[in-house]
Amino acid sequence: MNKYANLIEAIKDNLVQEDEYAAGLISKARKVRKRGYLTRREFLDICMWKSPRPKKHYEKNAEDKIKDITKKAFLIPHEKNKIVLLTRLKGIKIPTASAILAMVYPDRYGIIDIRVWKILRKYGEVKDNPSGMNFTPAQWYKFLIKIRYIAKKLKKTPRIVELTMFQHSKQIQRGTLYG
Repeated sequence: MNKYANLIEAIKDNLVQEDEYAAGLISKARKVRKRGYLTRREFLDICMWKSPRPKKHYEKNAEDKIKDITKKAFLIPHEKNKIVLLTRLKGIKIPTASAILAMVYPDRYGIIDIRVWKILRKYGEVKDNPSGMNFTPAQWYKFLIKIRYIAKKLKKTPRIVELTMFQHSKQIQRGTLYG
C-alpha cells in the first residue's frame, strides 16, 4: 500500500536538492549550452558519473564524433531523435543518454533509470517494462512527458523531480532492486 495518494504528493513531500558532484557537472555544462556540444572530457565526466562500468566503450569515442553527435542532438527539435542520436556513441544506452541531456539541460530533462521507472509503475503512471531496464525511445519519451508535467505542477525542474523519485525509491525499496 502506498503512503501517498499519488506520485505528485509523494514527490512534493520528499523533495531533494541536487547533490554536490552533479551540481558541479551542471555548473560546468553552462559552457556546453553556450558552445552547443560536449568535449570528450565533458562527455567522459558525465558518462562516468552516471555509470562507470562501460568506461572502455566510452573511451572509444573520438573527440570529433562526440562533438558532432552532441551538437546535432542538442539542436534537433524532436525529443525521441535526441535520445536515439546520443545512443549512437559507443557505450551509450538510453539511461546515459538521458544523463547527458539532464546535466546539460536540467531545466528540461531528467535521468531515466530502474529506480525512477519503478516509482512511475508503483504510482500507476506507466504499465509497461516491469523490469525497468532496456528502455525504448518511446518509454523514455513517456517518462519525459510525465516528469515535465510534474515539474510544471510543482514549479521544479525535471531533474529535481527525477532525483526526488530516485531518492524516494531508495527509501521505500524492499528486497533487491534487480530481482
